[in-house]
Amino acid sequence: MKNKVVSALIAVVLAFGLWLYVITVISPDQTRPYYRIPVVLDNANSLTEKQLMLVSDPNPTVTVELAGTRSDLNKINSQNLNVVADLSSIQEAGEYLVGYSITPPNDLVSGPITVQARDPKQISVVVAEKVTKEVPVQIAYEGSVPDGYIKGTPEFDYSEIKVSGPKDVVNQIDHATVKVDLINRTESIAQSYRYELQNKDGEPLDVKMVTTNVEKVRLQLRISAIKKIDLKVNVVSGGGATEQTTDLQISPSQITISGSEALLDGMKELVIGTINLADFTSSATKEFEILLPEGITNESGVNKATVTISFPMLEKKEFNVGNIQTLNVPQGMEADVLTKMLTITVRGPEEQIAELRASDITVQVNVAQVNGSEMVEPVITISDKFPDVGPVGKYSVSVTVAPPSTVPVEEN
Repeated sequence: MKNKVVSALIAVVLAFGLWLYVITVISPDQTRPYYRIPVVLDNANSLTEKQLMLVSDPNPTVTVELAGTRSDLNKINSQNLNVVADLSSIQEAGEYLVGYSITPPNDLVSGPITVQARDPKQISVVVAEKVTKEVPVQIAYEGSVPDGYIKGTPEFDYSEIKVSGPKDVVNQIDHATVKVDLINRTESIAQSYRYELQNKDGEPLDVKMVTTNVEKVRLQLRISAIKKIDLKVNVVSGGGATEQTTDLQISPSQITISGSEALLDGMKELVIGTINLADFTSSATKEFEILLPEGITNESGVNKATVTISFPMLEKKEFNVGNIQTLNVPQGMEADVLTKMLTITVRGPEEQIAELRASDITVQVNVAQVNGSEMVEPVITISDKFPDVGPVGKYSVSVTVAPPSTVPVEEN
């Protein structure tokens, strides 16, 4: 009896094993669905060569139902099931339904695998024309620098951004905007910023399909203290005129400068040049360049100043002076003044000019360095009785210095 029970158990085990072998190995009638299988979009690079680009989902998935033996189906999964859609036939922008192939892992399965169903039957692909253009970088300030400060001209390492993407999106991009906070800002800026691509109305765009040549741009923006200073000239008295008796007008009289607070604190005014009043016989104008120390910038936009000179409180008069003296004649030499009469213009207060005579004017020529005949600038002095009168203009006297035998003798 015991042997019959054992035999029966062995028969049951063999039958179960045979049944298991049949349904798992022999039987081809098993099916199984596989979900979210990624689709490889083959030859996507060919779109770039045709100035096209994919704008639909670049990572589509499908559901497939496969038939085969149970053991083979157990070896298949989303990682080793090869699903490929070929895009090489697409030649222009548009929406396409593209078929795809399904290849099981041949090195793992022992028998034929057939596709029973697929969802979707074709992959929906949207292709757009790809264009590239450059757009300017603009800056949008939040707030402004405090009073007493000024911002300079912004400078970017990239003044334009190259954008590439679908034509209908790229054509809407007008500029790239960098947002900069200036509230209470007193120091210069040198840092990188992200930018936002916007349309012509300053509205941000959905540019997830757009690529750019840079992610950030570096901004250099000088922020400086500002100050107004007066322009001045150094005045050298002469020709009977002093700063007090001369009308000097400087245009512009002030400029606005910028720089560090330390530099600006040290500047109260700017001397643009020197005026010698003896050089001007009448009202005149003179132009000076506005030159600033290093580190200070002229914010006024003017590089030159004009000084107008007039003498409303003074009078002029001409005198013919024949008393021309020579000084410092070298030993063994004789000097001969060829200029016998010199017309000299003097200037001073009206009451002193009225009393002045030619005999109150002395003309002296220093001939110490003269050799032969030369034109020499004389020294003209006015009698101490007329302290506020002086000569104006430039003068020269012709003189000859030579040994006594070579000094020309004038004929009567």
